Formats: sequence, structure tokens, C-alpha cells
Amino acid sequence: MSLTRDQEEGPITVIVTRTAKKGRIKEFEEWMDGIVHESLKFEGHLGVDVIRPVEKSKPEYVIIFRFNTLNNLLKWERSQVRKEWLEKSKDLVEGEDKVQKLTGLEFWFTPRTTHMTKDEANNNEASDQPVNLPPRYKMAIVTTGIVFVLL
Repeated sequence: MSLTRDQEEGPITVIVTRTAKKGRIKEFEEWMDGIVHESLKFEGHLGVDVIRPVEKSKPEYVIIFRFNTLNNLLKWERSQVRKEWLEKSKDLVEGEDKVQKLTGLEFWFTPRTTHMTKDEANNNEASDQPVNLPPRYKMAIVTTGIVFVLL
């Protein structure tokens, strides 16, 4: 994923979709709580949201976390602590993780996404698929409209 200078300096949102193994959901939740608390200790962490599965037959979790800059996100992604926590999850998840990285206001739009396998995410290798980001003028119009309505 290639980012412009503005995108590297602004906030970045990472959306991770993981499927817990049936019968190991409680352990997965404990693991998720642990890795989230570890990530909060890193500089620039702006928070985490977790969307829990609706269907018990498909325990798919969406974990959304934010960092203030790409550089701070990369410090977390390349950390030994994160690698150790990901190693602990191997017996708790099934299938490949889906990872999306969005900058700034793109999070609120619906761009075509770049999905990475767990190995690509661990090695910070971006897919060759281009990310179709919404034009800045459209984001500015929507943002201005929202601010106008709120004021």
C-alpha cells in the first residue's frame, strides 16, 4: 500500500477481520483483550473498537484500531510484543485474517480494499492491488456539509 506524504502523517485506521474457532470463543476473547491492551501501550495509539459476531455459527470479529501516524502504526506492527501475541492466536483462529489500512477520512467511505494474508500483514508486505481512495474534494464536500449541518 503506497501512501502519500499527507497520508503518512495523518491518522491511520486498520481493520482486521478474524474468525475464532468454534468452541474457543472465550479463549479468543481473552486473547483479543490481551493484545488490545498491549497495543494501547504504544505511542500514537488512538483507540480500538471491536465488532463482535452476530451469528454464533460464524464467529467473525472485526477489530478496528487507529494510530495517529503510519510511523507509529509500523512500530506496533513490527514489535516483538505483537509477534508474540499473534503466535498465541494460531490455535484460536481459523482461516486467513483480512487486513485493511485506511487513512484519514477514507475510513468513512467505501473504497475498494486491499486484503492481506496473515503472513503478508506480519511481514508488512502490501498486496499489489491498488486501493481506490475517494477524491479529496468529495471528502471535503461531505465534511463541510456535516459541519454546516452541525453548526
